[in-house]
Amino acid sequence: MGMADRAVNGGGTRVALIYGSTREGRFCNKVMDWLRQQLVRQVDLQLDLVDPAGLAQAGSRVAEHKALTAMGQRLAAAQAFIVVVPEYNHGYPAALKAFIDSFGAEWQGKPVGFVSYGGVSGGLRAVEQLRQVFIELHAVNLQASVSFANASEQFDADGTPWSSERAGRSLDTLLAQLRWWVQALQQGAAQRPYPGRRATRAAALPAPEPASAVQPVVLVNHFRPKPGKLDEFVALQDAAATLAREIPGWRGSRLLRDDESGSAVLISSFDDADAHREWMATSAAFAQHRDKVRALIDSSEPRFFEQVYERTP
Repeated sequence: MGMADRAVNGGGTRVALIYGSTREGRFCNKVMDWLRQQLVRQVDLQLDLVDPAGLAQAGSRVAEHKALTAMGQRLAAAQAFIVVVPEYNHGYPAALKAFIDSFGAEWQGKPVGFVSYGGVSGGLRAVEQLRQVFIELHAVNLQASVSFANASEQFDADGTPWSSERAGRSLDTLLAQLRWWVQALQQGAAQRPYPGRRATRAAALPAPEPASAVQPVVLVNHFRPKPGKLDEFVALQDAAATLAREIPGWRGSRLLRDDESGSAVLISSFDDADAHREWMATSAAFAQHRDKVRALIDSSEPRFFEQVYERTP
């Protein structure tokens, strides 16, 4: 799941479920799926699935800042957290530590529970280390936890634990403690604001440079229209100029033609090459335009360049 993927009940205590692994093919998905299936039955919980893997897909610095800000708002809205964490080499994943350290005030004065998995220890060594981290962040660690030792052997083909009753009892205890602490901490905060640090790294990050200050990526596409089709190709591109305004981060385009060779060059600049590629892959209007262009050309050679500088008189 991506960082914006959510599973939400109608209302109640807002609990953020956090993926502790960002590895491709992660076993974390199976454990998280089990946890989510158990929690959606709890009508007093409102769930938000938070996946740090989405931060790695942000692409540009501007996009990363936006993603961190949006994720920080979701964590700030949560009243409690449950982290699904694996144990790698007697510890927790580095990506999870980087994610946790990206925020501060969002964790403070809220309970944190753990569902862990791993080898013979069931991820408990990772949990004990994380407890120290969250203490420093002024969160409240729940004593109860759920753990799956030798996790790859603990789930059937449908993702159900072989010892589902034992796991269910452990989760019931964790949820009972979570509910108690949410109520106690909220009542305390209503009487007196929490006195801990309120700084947050994500909020303290310098604002990204305005789009005009960020060096764009430039797409240069050399078209070779079919014989006698250059004028028609140019007219088609001109008629579709308004389509470019739909492209995220589009800054401008310039179409050049060479009557001697019968070819044309389209030069466009964007804030983010990945955003442009995603738009091309999902835009129905672009797909229609592309089909019309292909009918008029023999070939095209698109290539992205990073702008080093731009000089004007």
